[in-house]
Amino acid sequence: MAAFRSSILAVVTILGGLLGGPVHPLPAQEAPVRGYLADSTLAFLEPLIGEWHPAELPDSLEQLTPPIVGHAYEWTVGRKAIRLREIYRAGSADAAQLDGLVYWNPATERVEWVAVAGHGGGEGRLFVGEYRQLADGAIQRTYDVFYRSLADTPGEAFGGSRRRYRETYRFESADRIASTLDWFHDGAWRGFGPFATGGATRLTSVKAGALVRIDAEVEIHASAADVWAALTTPEGLAGWVAPESHVELRIGGPYELYFFPDEADRGMEGTTVLSFIPEELLATTGEAADTWSVWRLDAVDGDVTRVRLTGLGTSEEWRRRAAYFEEGTPGVLEELKRYVEGAVGG
Repeated sequence: MAAFRSSILAVVTILGGLLGGPVHPLPAQEAPVRGYLADSTLAFLEPLIGEWHPAELPDSLEQLTPPIVGHAYEWTVGRKAIRLREIYRAGSADAAQLDGLVYWNPATERVEWVAVAGHGGGEGRLFVGEYRQLADGAIQRTYDVFYRSLADTPGEAFGGSRRRYRETYRFESADRIASTLDWFHDGAWRGFGPFATGGATRLTSVKAGALVRIDAEVEIHASAADVWAALTTPEGLAGWVAPESHVELRIGGPYELYFFPDEADRGMEGTTVLSFIPEELLATTGEAADTWSVWRLDAVDGDVTRVRLTGLGTSEEWRRRAAYFEEGTPGVLEELKRYVEGAVGG
């Protein structure tokens, strides 16, 4: 354990030198090893253990990848410490990955963490801070980010080669977090621009390759035949979702929806019909690899049809955006309902 503590001090000191920031390592004096890695000191972080992804994506098509793609907390060293991993701006030139460790420091009597992140620009960043639990049960982490040079910051207004941040996590449920992000500027804590508030959804139970399922339903005051026409004919699809489409109701036939028919990327191309039962079921492949959609129509009575839409997928892309689709799917069904009921009523 003494060696473990020494390695933490070495990481902070060496990385601080490499990054060029005025890093202050953990206190150098030897504290009693007894209790250095104590389970009870980290117990309040148990709700964070797992994998988290953003609860929603920005509306802008230019920002489909959110700043934080995902982050994960997992026990290590026999549940004596916590490993932290975060991924930022995946797929962009400024993509970054953060790796760190959360631990109890008896010298300061705080739950501290240290991490390093590298990104596409080649620069490194060092994170040093602490976690604590607030009186209302929220979890808060405060930390300094040390930059290698002033050129790595947006400007001198950020305070040179170091910035201080504060994130607060409040649990709306066991699997959903509401978060706030502040930064310390001009002697006070202030909300950090467009990322001052946000949220994340737990995907702890989802393993790579496992099936992720999203379900939504709506009741439409129309016959199953009317709903079926809205799902399978160019005229019907144009009324609520896609100005142009190419649909052939046969196994393997195209089920392509052109949301932007005059642009190079028209929309869903290459998607096909997997199976169908007229006025009862329609299953198609999704736009992304290893994804599928299933529409089911159930006649409640002659004037009402219950429509169920199920999205299925196993790919990493589907996992990452599952929460976004889960929130957006009810809106898709409401658009279908509005069109069909309007067409029938009109």
